[in-house]
Amino acid sequence: MTIDYNLLEVRIHTARIRQNYDLLQAIGGSAVPVVKSDAYGHGLLRVAKALVDPIAECEANAESLAVGAVSEAVTLRENGCTCSIFCLLGPVNIGDEELVVRHGLFPLVYSWDQLHRLDEAANKLSIPARVVIKFDTGMGRLGFGVDEAAKVVEILAGLSGVEPVMVASHLATADDPAEREYVLDQAARFDQAAS
Repeated sequence: MTIDYNLLEVRIHTARIRQNYDLLQAIGGSAVPVVKSDAYGHGLLRVAKALVDPIAECEANAESLAVGAVSEAVTLRENGCTCSIFCLLGPVNIGDEELVVRHGLFPLVYSWDQLHRLDEAANKLSIPARVVIKFDTGMGRLGFGVDEAAKVVEILAGLSGVEPVMVASHLATADDPAEREYVLDQAARFDQAAS
C-alpha cells in the first residue's frame, strides 16, 4: 500500500523576510537574524542572500548572521558571505576549532574545553580566535555559571590565542509576557556576570 502524501507547497517570499528584518531594525535597533537549521526550513543560502545582499532593495543589510553549527557558517563563507557569523552551538565537532579560526567565525563558548581547544587552534594557525563568552543565567543549558565569571576572566588572561569580543546569554522566557519578572532576574544575573 502506498501512502498518499498531502501535496502542500511552501512558498518563501524573501522580500517579505527582508521587510520583516527592516521593520525589526526600525523598531529595535540592531538585530542579528538567526538562520540556523537551514533558516528554519526556508533555505539557508536563499535567506542569507536576502538579508546581506548589497544589491537587495533594502534600507540596510544585516551586518551579522547567527547559525547553529559551525558547518552552516562554513557553508555561508564558501558561498561568499562576508558578514560576521555567530555560531550559537560553538565548536562541538572534531575540527570545528580550526574552521572557526580559519573562517573568522564568532563561536559562543560555554566550556573550559572549548576555550582551550580554540586557543590551541588559534596558536597553530597564528590567527586569533574571536569568541563570545556565554553565561547561563537561567535557561539551564549551555553556558558558564554566573559564579564562574571571575574564573573565566582569569583563564582568558592566560590564553594567548583567544580574544573575547562579547558576552551573551539566552533568555528562557522572553517571549512570554507573564514571565517578565523571570526575564528581569536573568538580566540582573547577566549584568552580574558581565561586570
